[in-house]
Amino acid sequence: METTTTSATLPLVLVQEIPLMIGVGTDNDPMQFKRQYRGRNFAGNGASRWPLGRFDHFTLDASKKRLFVACLGADAVCAVDMYAGVTLGFILTAPRPTGLIYLPGKHIVDPYLKEPGAKEEYNGGYLFVSCNASQVQVWPAAPSQGFHDIDASHRPRHSICIEEPDNLRFGSDGILVGNGDGDSAGLTNLRITDDGSKVEATSMVSCKAHPEAFVVASDGHCYINIADLGMIQVVDLATKATIAEWELPGDLKSNFAMSIEERGEGEDSTLFVACRRPRRKAAILAFSLRTGALKAELPCAADVDDLCLNHAGRQLYALGGEGKCTIINTASLTVCGTVTTAIGARTGCFVPSRNALYVVAPATATLPPRLLVFHPQD
Repeated sequence: METTTTSATLPLVLVQEIPLMIGVGTDNDPMQFKRQYRGRNFAGNGASRWPLGRFDHFTLDASKKRLFVACLGADAVCAVDMYAGVTLGFILTAPRPTGLIYLPGKHIVDPYLKEPGAKEEYNGGYLFVSCNASQVQVWPAAPSQGFHDIDASHRPRHSICIEEPDNLRFGSDGILVGNGDGDSAGLTNLRITDDGSKVEATSMVSCKAHPEAFVVASDGHCYINIADLGMIQVVDLATKATIAEWELPGDLKSNFAMSIEERGEGEDSTLFVACRRPRRKAAILAFSLRTGALKAELPCAADVDDLCLNHAGRQLYALGGEGKCTIINTASLTVCGTVTTAIGARTGCFVPSRNALYVVAPATATLPPRLLVFHPQD
């Protein structure tokens, strides 16, 4: 299929870098760092510490202006104040956190976040974390002014045993997690009770193989990347039935990242799928939600693991591990530019209220990890 690239001014401009590091404490005791982070992939000195290794997905707490970032290589989750541009702290989770989702809501503060016995309520919400240790953890997410490091002696509010949990998305009545492989592959719905005392897990959908990224459309249809088979499974969540299977064109495969742009009545909505292989032909596929037909095949950066949609600006940002971000005009379905990020920067989050794209860059030999903040240009 023929592709088109338009010439334009630089679509994204780097405006800020936020180091993902935090001070050890007011006493600057290096032993505090060693005790709390023993056995974890962190670097540090007497004054600060920072996570090493790979990063994975983000989630947004819009009301408290926080981003949470999965520090996959350091077995932790980092909390960042977007407006102040500072790291608030780390939660030391189970091994290799991958998917995150923040669920707003009122709950009781845990003793380690408040004085023992305290029962004060606040609109803090919950942070769901999927970990490679076959569990999904649920942490009470304290307000930004009270967030601090939670070391390994503390435990999540809930820990749900689920085989190979991965991506997390909002469903109609809870949180959907893609999990399992082979006969156990599928989507599981997690619903936390109003009082926060229990999480109910219900099997929702069976998948053909391990589900990678998936999206839920407003009509209740769920589109699931089945990367092992090079296909997209379409499921009606109301009936739990598979209603279609879309094959990838040609020799494209390794479809991990996905995003959806839903338009108004009378307009055709689009499903975007990133294919990593063959590497020399890495591409973004645009499918019609109305017909399932392939509308466009666009070249993109290599090793894409995240697609971030700027709905108001009609732009899609494909974040590639080679250190490039491909920008796609979702109205014309053309590539409108490429910007340099950082090697290994494969995930990010577009925040509409800030009109900003946040991209996480891993640590280097000379720099700690950092959030790169880009603003779209008119």
